[in-house]
Amino acid sequence: MLTGIILGCEISNEDKDRIRMWRDYGQSQAKIYKAIKHEDSYAIKVDFSISE
Repeated sequence: MLTGIILGCEISNEDKDRIRMWRDYGQSQAKIYKAIKHEDSYAIKVDFSISE
């Protein structure tokens, strides 16, 4: 079972809405997280304590 979805740090609002609709249509309980560009290095991070 899908428990979480990580969105890319440069995802468009349109694609984000599509993913939310897809998740809600399937009545999934998966949480949606967003990757964030790290400010001090060439990296991305995901804060799993915050879901959308």
